Amino acid sequence: MAFADQVLASTGGEGVDLLLNSLAGEAVVKGLEILRPYGRFLEIGKRDIYDNSRIGLLPFQKSLSYFAIDLDRMSRERPAEIGEMLQALLALFEAGVIRPLPIQEFPVAQVSDAFRFMAQARHIGKIVVTQDDAVPPADQPRDLDRATYLITGGLGALGLLTARWLAERAPCDLVLLSRRPPNDAAQTAVAELEQLGARVMVRAADVANRDELQAVLTDIDATLAPLRGVVHAAGVLADGTLAQMDAAHFRQALAPKVRGAWHLHTLTQAHQLDFFVLFSSVTALLGTPGQGNYAAGNAFLDALAHHRQAQGLPALSINWGPWAEVGLAAAEANRGDRLAFRGVGSITAEQGIAALARLMSETAAQTAVMPFDLTLWQEFYPAARENHFFAALARDTEIVAAETAVLPIITQLKEAESGRQRHSLLANHVRSEVAQVLRLATDRIPFNKPLKTLGIDSLMTLELRNRLETSLGLTLSATLIWNYPTIDALVPYLAEKMSLSLETTGGLDEIESQEIGPDVLPADEAGILGELSQADLETLLANELTEIDELLKGL
Repeated sequence: MAFADQVLASTGGEGVDLLLNSLAGEAVVKGLEILRPYGRFLEIGKRDIYDNSRIGLLPFQKSLSYFAIDLDRMSRERPAEIGEMLQALLALFEAGVIRPLPIQEFPVAQVSDAFRFMAQARHIGKIVVTQDDAVPPADQPRDLDRATYLITGGLGALGLLTARWLAERAPCDLVLLSRRPPNDAAQTAVAELEQLGARVMVRAADVANRDELQAVLTDIDATLAPLRGVVHAAGVLADGTLAQMDAAHFRQALAPKVRGAWHLHTLTQAHQLDFFVLFSSVTALLGTPGQGNYAAGNAFLDALAHHRQAQGLPALSINWGPWAEVGLAAAEANRGDRLAFRGVGSITAEQGIAALARLMSETAAQTAVMPFDLTLWQEFYPAARENHFFAALARDTEIVAAETAVLPIITQLKEAESGRQRHSLLANHVRSEVAQVLRLATDRIPFNKPLKTLGIDSLMTLELRNRLETSLGLTLSATLIWNYPTIDALVPYLAEKMSLSLETTGGLDEIESQEIGPDVLPADEAGILGELSQADLETLLANELTEIDELLKGL
């Protein structure tokens, strides 16, 4: 029923003047709701009429008109009137004033494919079965009982997994497209596919090169079974921050996704495809530092899937999360771990293929597949709470906003009976956050040692800053841990930012022994950095920025 809200949104809340309806049930009520005053509702459906269904009269206060039109009965009882309308329509078609609905043609020899296509509701417009058997020349016999599936990135781990799944479903012809020749592992995988009954063609071609792809499709049409499916799994990583990325570097990851997918889309228009699957990535939905080019390319795949479905063509874009043992994320030793650290889990090969099989039987244009902890993601990226996508996801999954979860610590700090108690609460809270970042037990985190010596790297300092911002309701500098390198140094600064007094009635020894523990020592707010020269500070900062950039490249 979402169409009603979409129509109102598209028309600025005004609605439409005329609605041609063939839907039943609640859709009729929704249709009446989106009509403007004096609007007309043309009903060509029959189910509600024959079932004597009831609708309320409230929408008709807008002076609406409801017309029930039985075209079948009208053609029998008023054939002359039907003929006049058809003649008028033909004239409009010939003049180009109106155009026919999209048509998906199937030769009569493939009528079973046509019914399957219709049953899956993958079309817009009409499905037409033609009398042209499309018999190939005698010197090019074709097996219409088999199908050919083209897989780009076909020699990669995901491509070979997909090829095996297709081969296990039914005997088929597989065309594995890759820019590189097969290595030993790929040759072994190809041999296993052939043992399953598949005829395998391995072609070295760049999907981003239109001429090379056209040559492959010409060979398929001439020598293999009819092309029935496309899986675009090709991808290249060329990570780097946008500030360091030139146009060539940006296109390196973009070309296989954008040009490759578009060439596949345009060059397979004449083929009757059962599926057109695009392997996209969650980077298009979530964004990933250092992968702006890769995210942009995958976002194009998502848009292309919606575009194809709007044209009545099969399309599915899958925003894959990281795969545990295969794929681009697994190729980088720490990429999957870093994503899991932020709330995006990994997919096993078995889970991925099971998801692919399920999605291939559905009609959605775009689906994300990933284990996802929204709360953890928002803790690492606080700005995600203001993002419409994540806000909607939180509502849909009934996840309580992180702000409500962290209010108790702020309340406790403000309601603390003494400065000593407040100091203890804040110090232990910071200690707990540090322990979460380091994935260590809280009691292993000392209060008086520089956090850098505990193993916190540049990326972790950003996470700690984000966690403290979220839990304490503050806006903090990215250089926070540089300026206040120990928990002891950090606590007074945070208290000042929150306008909280830490004055105590007892001495420091009392706080150490009763509230915080033996690690607490007084520290100067300027921290260790206060003892360094300006030149030393600039050198350290330059080294730190270099380290951050290297970490981003490894994401």
